Amino acid sequence: FSPLMDKVFKSAQSGSVYVPEDELDDNRRIFDNVLSYYKGATLVHMLRYELGDDMFFSFLREYQTRFAGTSINTDDFMALLNEMSGKDFTAFLYQWFYGEGYPRFDIVWQQADGKLYLASDQKGTTTSVTPLFKMNFDMKIKYTDDSEETVTFYQDKSKETFTHALASGKTIGSIEFDPSNWLLAKAVVN
Repeated sequence: FSPLMDKVFKSAQSGSVYVPEDELDDNRRIFDNVLSYYKGATLVHMLRYELGDDMFFSFLREYQTRFAGTSINTDDFMALLNEMSGKDFTAFLYQWFYGEGYPRFDIVWQQADGKLYLASDQKGTTTSVTPLFKMNFDMKIKYTDDSEETVTFYQDKSKETFTHALASGKTIGSIEFDPSNWLLAKAVVN
């Protein structure tokens, strides 16, 4: 990770992007570099991952057109996001915008019978506020023949096991979590 992301991880362990009304007069909190700007920008980056480029940029154009010159709140943002995507982003925004911290994954994998078996144990850094982040994550599978593929998994329980069928005759050399750095998350892969 870059030094900037290390700073985001360290400071985002127990902070929310959301600023409660009783803290609005505290400029230190509103303009907190890590929580308001870095973690907020990372949240938007993760929305791009969830939506895909076409939908993400269409959403931004519509957001700009519809709300130009006005003030809106998170509920307005979420309503437009849900309307345009056809998905429900309520849980996503509540855990990333109102929630605190970020997820840590302990992932153990093995290959057997032409399949990848992956066990993921996820814990939030602030377990009392956001104990679980229900989310997609990518795993890049690198094979011994130098080919590779990226598989997306969705985790909605703290401990979950996944199975992925492999192409015939392929042997896994290594596996990498979030290879394109879309997520505010850390992982140990064994």
